[in-house]
Amino acid sequence: MTTIPRSTQLSTFSTVKTILKTSSGLVKFSDSDYYQHFPKLKSSSFGGFPFIHINIPINSDNDMFLGVNSKDRTFEVPVRIYVKYEFRDDMLGFINAALDVLDSSDSTFQDSGYYESDVRLADEPLPTVLDTQTILVADILLTLEGEVR
Repeated sequence: MTTIPRSTQLSTFSTVKTILKTSSGLVKFSDSDYYQHFPKLKSSSFGGFPFIHINIPINSDNDMFLGVNSKDRTFEVPVRIYVKYEFRDDMLGFINAALDVLDSSDSTFQDSGYYESDVRLADEPLPTVLDTQTILVADILLTLEGEVR
């Protein structure tokens, strides 16, 4: 089993972005529509909606290694799709495309050292107001497991 070094944990954004960009159902999203850090919506560099926010992996296991060189860990990677409410009819297609491509990318995750992956829609997209605009946010949760050193 391959262990996951810190550099791989830190490059999860790039791995997930590369996977999502292979989906024909997500061609609407250009390279600049993927964010690792939530964008400043009033910034001149913000490209507008829709966009995809791929958060850093979250690991709730805070115990110490206690002299062990490696340990199995579970990482949750929140992937959020933001769409203007007027384009809500497109949201289901985006969700399905993201779920399909992430679910079928086990070999890519295994190449990065993760031996188990699971993806699911965390919650139904509901309208919300963000920066005076009504939008829909789809929360997709990607769970990765691997041995960390």
